Amino acid sequence: MAVTIENAKQTISQQAATITELREEVAWLKKQLFGRKAERLVDIAAEQPELGLALAEEADQAVTETTVAEHTRKDRKKPERFQIPDDLPVEETVLDISEEDRVCLETGEPLVKLREEVSDKLAFRPGYFFIKRTIRPLYASSADPSAGILAAPLPPAPIANCRADISLLKAMLIMKFVDHLPLYRIERIFKRDRIRIQRQTLSSWVMQLGKLLLPLYHRMLHEVLAGDRLFTDSTSLRFIGRGPGCEKGVIWVYCGGPGGGKDPPYLIYDFSVDGSHKHTKRYLEKFSGLFHSDAHGAYEDTAGRDDIYWQPCLAHARRKFVELQSGDVAARKQILESFGQLFLAEREVWKLTSAEARLAYRAEHCAAPMAKIFEVIEEQLVNGSSLPKSGLRKALLYLYRRKDHATTFLRDGNAVIENNLSERSIKPLVIGRKNWLFLGGKGAGEPTAAILSIVQTCQHLGIDLNAYLEHALTTLARGHANIDELLPDRWQADNM
Repeated sequence: MAVTIENAKQTISQQAATITELREEVAWLKKQLFGRKAERLVDIAAEQPELGLALAEEADQAVTETTVAEHTRKDRKKPERFQIPDDLPVEETVLDISEEDRVCLETGEPLVKLREEVSDKLAFRPGYFFIKRTIRPLYASSADPSAGILAAPLPPAPIANCRADISLLKAMLIMKFVDHLPLYRIERIFKRDRIRIQRQTLSSWVMQLGKLLLPLYHRMLHEVLAGDRLFTDSTSLRFIGRGPGCEKGVIWVYCGGPGGGKDPPYLIYDFSVDGSHKHTKRYLEKFSGLFHSDAHGAYEDTAGRDDIYWQPCLAHARRKFVELQSGDVAARKQILESFGQLFLAEREVWKLTSAEARLAYRAEHCAAPMAKIFEVIEEQLVNGSSLPKSGLRKALLYLYRRKDHATTFLRDGNAVIENNLSERSIKPLVIGRKNWLFLGGKGAGEPTAAILSIVQTCQHLGIDLNAYLEHALTTLARGHANIDELLPDRWQADNM
């Protein structure tokens, strides 16, 4: 028993030594990759092998000395996070109190002007920066000093105590979420005009503006889920997790809202830390009606509900046959020709204003091509020579297994045969992630989704984004806003 315990102790001791050695090796490798490379003991030993033993004996001391040398450098003065040149043009605005208010309520004597309170904000107009200076005269009673100082209040700002004017804040949002520029590039663009604003400050502004827009975002989401039509899709987007490196999250898009026509007005984005079905199901369980999507597993599960009418994307199905490089050429040609007839007919369908008229047109022009597609599919599945795992068979089964849902558009005049709206809504994210590389922390998910939803909805509706963002941010900054009046389509109708 004593021998066994002793052997165990030796094993533990050896393992502890190995762990320590490996930790040191990992630390050294990290330093070679990411740290300063002013001193490399290993390189010296490699160049002068005869010194190897001496260096090995003095390794601990050398490492200690190196560490001390690296950490005893002089403290550097931290750069200012907000620097602007002194010669920028200035536009002044005077905010004064009324003549009636310039009288002391206690004595009736006129108030004495003490000085002026000056507030400067960096502003932006396409093409140049300038200073927007607000001057507020301060008044006090000469007879009653205890009455205090009276001045006109500053207008509400989207970010409290922010040195940036709303014109600069909205320009930054447009640059990031419409032009897809990462913050470090925006920082460089500003720097070319001698404006130095660190990206950490820009990032903080984005987060605060996103949180300010959350009430409007939630109202738009409610409108989408309360509607009777929904288009959805998703794409991946990396974010900074708890561990080293980035983790893979998912952005889901839900297109819907009130109004007729082919495309509904609102594009709503939602961020989740993974692609689990539970994330999209928690939204879709609040929706009932006509549902458009690809064949993602979570969407197919939703399609099994009694209150859902699913129209899978036929553009996805067609694409599988377009991309085929093998299989029965004649069958593939027949299917693609029928798809061509189908999509040509759909161009005319949406020129009709009523669901009944669309159904009648489809019965005449779309039913036959759709029947031909499934006729060829069934013939190929029964008598075709395609291998079980071939691309052709996968394409055939993709559509055949969803036959009942694929023909929903022949029974519902409001159905759209493709899911291109949500796919187009995903494209800005695909472009953006190539530039941004990652989202930030997962806490940035909802504020980012809010900004994306509002900005891309305005783009979708053709709204003047500069005018809308200024109105929305200013109104929300005042508090107690009527959110319904800020909905993009309603604002657009009121300002046409």
